Amino acid sequence: MGLPLEVATYLAGAGLGLQLGVSIFDVPFPEGAQDNAAYIETYPGREGDRTFGGNLAAPLGDWTSFTVFVRDARENVAVAETLAIAIHKKLRNIQGQTLSGVLYRDIRATAGAPYFAGFDHSNNRPLYACHYEADKNES
Repeated sequence: MGLPLEVATYLAGAGLGLQLGVSIFDVPFPEGAQDNAAYIETYPGREGDRTFGGNLAAPLGDWTSFTVFVRDARENVAVAETLAIAIHKKLRNIQGQTLSGVLYRDIRATAGAPYFAGFDHSNNRPLYACHYEADKNES
C-alpha cells in the first residue's frame, strides 16, 4: 500500500463522486482513463521526526510529499477546477485521522490552493495541481 493508495481510497469515499481505479488513481493517469479523473503522485519528503527513546535512529513518523493532479475534458475547465478545490478542502481537514490503517497526523498544502498547471499532452485536457505534505506514521 502506501500514501497514494491510502489517500486515493480516502478521496474515493469522501463524497466527491470519485471511484478508485476509475476516476482516481494512485498512479499517473492510465491510458484510456476517463477525462474527469485525478491521480496522486508522491515524491521524496523531508526526513521523518525522531524521538528520544531507546533507539535514536528509529523515525517517529514519516513526512511524505505528494501532488494531486485533476483533469477534465477541454471544454470543462471549470469542472476540473471545482473538483481540485473540493479535493483540497477534504485533504486540508485531515488531522489525527486513520486512512487505510495508517495514522495521518496532518496533511497540508505546501503551495497554497490548487492552480492551473496547463494542459495534458495526450488530449489537451486542462490540468490542475496542488502540492501537499503529510505527517503520518510509516505505511
